[in-house]
Amino acid sequence: MTKITIYNSSAGSGKTYHITKEYIKAILPKPSQIKSTLAITFTNKAAAEMKERIISSLTDIVFKSEDKKNTELINELCLEMGMDKKQIIEKSQIALKSILYRNKLTNGYSDFSVMTIDSFTNRMIKTFAFDLDLPVNYGIEMEFKGILQRLIDSLISSINEKNSNEHAKILLYIFVQYLLYRMDDGKGWILDQSISET
Repeated sequence: MTKITIYNSSAGSGKTYHITKEYIKAILPKPSQIKSTLAITFTNKAAAEMKERIISSLTDIVFKSEDKKNTELINELCLEMGMDKKQIIEKSQIALKSILYRNKLTNGYSDFSVMTIDSFTNRMIKTFAFDLDLPVNYGIEMEFKGILQRLIDSLISSINEKNSNEHAKILLYIFVQYLLYRMDDGKGWILDQSISET
């Protein structure tokens, strides 16, 4: 049975530290096989931050093991993984090399799999493109103008003076004020066009 751990806490409480530690714990038993470990985030920014934090933590373990902050992480890893400090440092060094350098077992950084849900899904589809009867060079495009126009149409149609919904009244007021501002500024009064251009 797979163990699932949920960290639910406010910003600045150390979630990234714990997730970084969990990733390091996952790769240290077989540090030369980083491609067998996957971490998924919601945004590209979060993925980049996680990669940076993991590499930074491994670097600190290998080269700055005596610093107080790093000693705390190493001690936690020793306790939770049943290894001594020397083993943690040695395995961290192998893991760091596996991430940063191409060798017989790994393609280096390209095998360092911390990615968004979208990237993971796209990679899976590319892998099985033939089985899914898709062209090998398929691409995913978002037709943003059409989506934006449908959203604006839906928003405008949901607002009218007869609607007693408090949110609709607030939106109506905001739209009226926005139109008055645009008209005073000589920018026109066509609502959907003005919103999509903003």
